[in-house]
Amino acid sequence: MLTICQVKGEWQIKDDKLRPYQEYLSKLAKEFDKIKFTYMGRDKNQFADVLAILASMTKIDYGNRVQPISIEVRNSSTYCCSIEGEVDGYPL
Repeated sequence: MLTICQVKGEWQIKDDKLRPYQEYLSKLAKEFDKIKFTYMGRDKNQFADVLAILASMTKIDYGNRVQPISIEVRNSSTYCCSIEGEVDGYPL
């Protein structure tokens, strides 16, 4: 929430260590036609953490358009969706 409010200009940056992150995020935000910042509570932090890790592993070439991705949130755990049946009727 801190970073979101700082990028939106609602809060000032008091810790100089955070300034490079805010400046970089502001620079990236200008590259998008449309952007939406959403605060996610602690119960959703695992999902946000995975997205941050994926983003840090992705090389973005400036000037190229990045296609939006669609993420489907399921109500059941992934391992429940990937169980395959065996000939004898029991999961593998």
